[in-house]
Amino acid sequence: MNEKTPAGKPSFANLPNQITVTRLVLSLGFFVLLGIVGHGTDSETRQVILNWSTALFMLAMFTDFLDGYLARKWNIESTFGRIADPFVDKIVICGSFIMLTTISDLVEPWYPLTIVFREFLVSGLRSFIESAGVAFGAAWAGKVKLTIQGLTIPSLLFYEANFIADSAGAKIQEPMWPGLTAPLYWLVIALLAATLISTFYSCIVYLHKATKVLRS
Repeated sequence: MNEKTPAGKPSFANLPNQITVTRLVLSLGFFVLLGIVGHGTDSETRQVILNWSTALFMLAMFTDFLDGYLARKWNIESTFGRIADPFVDKIVICGSFIMLTTISDLVEPWYPLTIVFREFLVSGLRSFIESAGVAFGAAWAGKVKLTIQGLTIPSLLFYEANFIADSAGAKIQEPMWPGLTAPLYWLVIALLAATLISTFYSCIVYLHKATKVLRS
């Protein structure tokens, strides 16, 4: 594909934008699978569905990398992509943490609320500032946050699938990899903590950036 889309021109008919839409479709399938588990299944069915959910989420996150890579490589920029890409990211991440409250006792209801609040706050700031004609692009802290979130969700799903028998936290009696139970548990706890820290930190970074822009 050698044809370049002029910057700012609305266009769905390019591959990066189509990949973004594919990520949205994948996320909807992912939410359906988690919804099935959340409504109660036997241990074996839960394991199969959550392992498939893990793979589906990782595929969705790969498409996030792929559409950005192709857009940069081919110098494609469109209004649709600029709006849709971060919007779909928010759906995938916020929706995932909300659904995780139904399948894991490690994710309390307040946890996704902090993530959703941060996303609404930063999106509102960006919209307000850019409506005045001032650029307010993504900060490095936001990209780090998204990377950590993208590691936390599949790690938690894999742990729940292969070591936990139900949403109440009962452990599988004979897991396939018994030696990984404790290390993976503490890895998940560390990633959940890192997600929370990066969420708050990136919010502070954006607030500081917005304050500087508004004062100038």
